[in-house]
Amino acid sequence: SAVLAQTESSALGRVVDEKIVDNLPLVTRNYTEILGLSPGVTVDVNDAGALGNGSRGDNLFVHGSRPFDNNFQMNGVGVNDLQNSGSESGGVPIPNPDTIQEFKVQTGQYDASFGRNSGAAIDVVTKGGSNEFHGTVFEFFRNNVLNANDFFSKESGQPRSDLKQNQYGFTLGGPVKKD
Repeated sequence: SAVLAQTESSALGRVVDEKIVDNLPLVTRNYTEILGLSPGVTVDVNDAGALGNGSRGDNLFVHGSRPFDNNFQMNGVGVNDLQNSGSESGGVPIPNPDTIQEFKVQTGQYDASFGRNSGAAIDVVTKGGSNEFHGTVFEFFRNNVLNANDFFSKESGQPRSDLKQNQYGFTLGGPVKKD
C-alpha cells in the first residue's frame, strides 16, 4: 500500500526517475528543462531552435530566489558554478539524459547536508554499473521538415527558421574491477 504522508522528514521535494526523463521531450537534451515540474519552481521556456546545452540551470527560480542560490549535486558531490561565470567555466555540468538514473529537487526545509543557499537542492544520480556490459547508441535528429513554423512567422509569410541538428552519442556501463 502507498504511504499517504511522509512523517520522517519535513523536506519538500520531488524525485524524478529515469522513466520520466526518457519519456518527456527534451528540446535541448537537457534535464533542467523538466525541473519546472516540481512545485515552487519556475524555469524559462527554452527556444526550440537553441543548440547546445541550453539553460545549464541558470534560469531556475525557486520560491523567488535567484538562479545562483540553487545547490547542484551529482552523485552526492557538489557541482556548483561558485564563481557564477557559466560562460567561462561551463556552468553546472549537464549529463546526457540517457545516463540519469533519477534526480530530486528539494525546494524547502531540507536538512543541512543539502543546504548552502536559499534556493533548491538538486541532486542528480547517474546510472551505475552492473555485472554485465550494457549501453545505448543514439542520434538526436532535428531539421526544418520536422519542426512547425512559429505562429507569428507564419502569419507574416516568413518561412521556418533554418534548423539542422544531428547529435550522436552513446552510453556504456558494466562491471568494475576491484583489487
